[in-house]
Amino acid sequence: MEGAGRYPEAYRRYLEQFHQTRDFFECHELLEEHWKEHPDDSLGDVWIGLIQLAVGLYHHRRGNVRGALKMLRSAHLRLSGGDLAVLGIDGDKLLALVEERVREFKQHPVPAFRDLDIPLADPALVPLTRPAADSSRLGPDIIDRHRLRDRTEVVEARLAAWRAKRNAKA
Repeated sequence: MEGAGRYPEAYRRYLEQFHQTRDFFECHELLEEHWKEHPDDSLGDVWIGLIQLAVGLYHHRRGNVRGALKMLRSAHLRLSGGDLAVLGIDGDKLLALVEERVREFKQHPVPAFRDLDIPLADPALVPLTRPAADSSRLGPDIIDRHRLRDRTEVVEARLAAWRAKRNAKA
């Protein structure tokens, strides 16, 4: 298989959301679902690292410096151990960008948010990354996405797990 089609659909959609709409929350949702559906995938740590990268940027854009720094450090660790070239990513460049962002947090208590592009080594993926959205013009539907989603299923699942645990102790 040639071109961008050789990559998982969820990953291609992740790249589109990451670069075109800057909807980092959606990036997290897309890859988390893929990762959970493929528990034996050899790229598990890379998927988690890319999820954490998106979540780190989501937190940073919202002003959650502590959460952003934690996620970016963790993303760097996960991505350092993975084969990013398999996903058409220039791993050295991406890791350098994440390291630079972490240094900014150390130098400035609240560094201004700026977008980060994932450097791609595979030209077939480049069309998925254009045109980039201007984060300064994003509305609350993107910036505060976690507050706007329906969490009914999550809450119900957590409640059921809590009840099962309580019943097992009884």
